[in-house]
Amino acid sequence: TVNGLSETGVSAIGWSGATSTLIIAYNSTNVDLVSKNSIYNIPDIMNKYIPGNKHIHKIRTNGKYAFLATGFGVVVIDLVKKEVYDTWKPGPDASFNEVFDLTFGNGRIYAATLHGVWFADLTNLGLAYFGNWSRLNDLPQPDAICNLILFSDNRLYINVPDPGGTGD
Repeated sequence: TVNGLSETGVSAIGWSGATSTLIIAYNSTNVDLVSKNSIYNIPDIMNKYIPGNKHIHKIRTNGKYAFLATGFGVVVIDLVKKEVYDTWKPGPDASFNEVFDLTFGNGRIYAATLHGVWFADLTNLGLAYFGNWSRLNDLPQPDAICNLILFSDNRLYINVPDPGGTGD
């Protein structure tokens, strides 16, 4: 905080090459945007009452947006306007579905969640509504916890932690 950052205790960091912005999320769910020689604070998640887990697990970027995988869904931040743009709830219903990671590929966004992998077209403007998301049912256990996800070379890679604790 001596150098201008809001806090210590970082939970996730992301980089947007499109906007040359470093996104820093703290354990308190406070968020800083660092670009050029300025730091802009977005305390919205920290200040909003949200029952349950608000932890920010991962930050991914796509164009001018940062996508925060959180304990209650996905928070989309517009990095140009420096504001929360939207909040999405990928999952089977309107209840909170913890999102651990996100990735993008073939015009879609994929969310690794507490209840499997969910996806939606990025062109869909109604992703705040859970009904606009679909579960990836091609997996051996479609409802299993997925904590990491990556789209690379036209393939989707998913990590499912072993509940026995012997590996993933």
